[in-house]
Amino acid sequence: MSIVSECWEELDRIMDQLMDPTKKIQNPPIGTSVWRSVDDQILHERLKGEARGMAKLLAKFMVPFFRTADEIAKEARVRYEKRLAGEHHTTVGLAERAYEFPSDDKYKSKPPVIKGPISAPVAAPRKRAAPRKSPVLPFDPLSAEEKASIMKMKGLMTEDELAMIYKTRASVIRALWAEG
Repeated sequence: MSIVSECWEELDRIMDQLMDPTKKIQNPPIGTSVWRSVDDQILHERLKGEARGMAKLLAKFMVPFFRTADEIAKEARVRYEKRLAGEHHTTVGLAERAYEFPSDDKYKSKPPVIKGPISAPVAAPRKRAAPRKSPVLPFDPLSAEEKASIMKMKGLMTEDELAMIYKTRASVIRALWAEG
């Protein structure tokens, strides 16, 4: 299990305690506190702080899927509601593989090392191919609003990251940046 998954599970645990309906009085009379005791109120504030801290931590790891702690908090709320309803919910970005498995080929025997002079033919330098032009699409895949936000992200994110977010190709992003 990855550290990010563990952090999400910790945030889920905190949300379960924070949203526990037994800690609040349902429909309190006017002028009375919604809390059973001062201790409950202190615990609630501590849990809110822990949840906020976990949201800030996860916001650092979950870029480009979530950028701020507020976005993480909204996703935590959605996860809580889906758990409560008994529905399956997959958080975007957690389906990515967190680590690489070791490849088997590093344990295979290596080819023998030949000692002595080796005369290899000298290859002619390669000619550099002309850069390929990206094919022009018959329609514009991005709206004006998306184009404006992509222009704002120039220099902050790579073309590949933006292409993944806006579900387009990096060449479309580069062409948009070249126009602007």
